[in-house]
Amino acid sequence: MDGNKFRRANHETFDLVKFSNDGTVLDVLYCAESQWEQAYNYYVNRDNFNYFCRVGRLRIDRDPMIITIHGVDHNKFDELLSFADENAFNPFRRNNVNTIRLPFPDDNETPELSFYFESKDGYFSSTKAYNYYIINEQLFLLYYYDYGHGEYEEIVLVPVPDDLGQYFVQVYLHSIVGNAIPG
Repeated sequence: MDGNKFRRANHETFDLVKFSNDGTVLDVLYCAESQWEQAYNYYVNRDNFNYFCRVGRLRIDRDPMIITIHGVDHNKFDELLSFADENAFNPFRRNNVNTIRLPFPDDNETPELSFYFESKDGYFSSTKAYNYYIINEQLFLLYYYDYGHGEYEEIVLVPVPDDLGQYFVQVYLHSIVGNAIPG
């Protein structure tokens, strides 16, 4: 059927079929109609997801560190993703956001961060497209890199609101030392 392929997914609980295509759209997952309600309830339960922080930029010569976050506030996570979605650079919409410009930070001293979650079975995840920096104990959303036509290199950042930003600064700091997030 026009290069489309359906493959049974190996899942312990649900009878799933994965629609794989030519790569032009995301893969789609189907479940048995009789299991729809059960599958829906499973995937809306945020306890069936793991939360992560990728530390460092994706590079050809090295992989970033992935930290598992324990005890995260699901609502704060959703709030951070909503903030990023509303304030991220999008060339197709006018976005009047408050930005600051800084020289490129040293990756070893100020790594790029990405917060995301994945279902424990690995079939669903949030976006991994939003990147952040912690600078002077404040969280910033990366808006874009500005290479200045070879004359300078700056990052353009959007400040994350204080309460939300401080929560994720603490999440990062506690996760990097291997402790659960306090209270």
